Amino acid sequence: MVIPKKIQIMDSEIRIEWDEHLHFKDDSTGSANYRENKIVLQPSTKEWPVDDADMIHTLFHEITHWILHKMESELKSDEQFVEVFSGLMHQALVSGEFIHDKIEK
Repeated sequence: MVIPKKIQIMDSEIRIEWDEHLHFKDDSTGSANYRENKIVLQPSTKEWPVDDADMIHTLFHEITHWILHKMESELKSDEQFVEVFSGLMHQALVSGEFIHDKIEK
């Protein structure tokens, strides 16, 4: 999966940015920044290697925070809920068998 440069959730365009020092700043591999309309991800570095599956899972985790934020749900701050929900969403999408490039009518 390719990590997008930006995504749209409701009326917000959310930029996806990288910060090689994110893990060292707050011990995380991703962050949802609502004020600045962005998701920040920790890229894989020599000091902090991150495999592709973990990177994609982190992206889904941060997107889940954003969706719950746009829904004005208190669940956006419930890390256990966000982790389980995003993990299940990630599993469902990456385990799917895709047989068509587009939907045929």
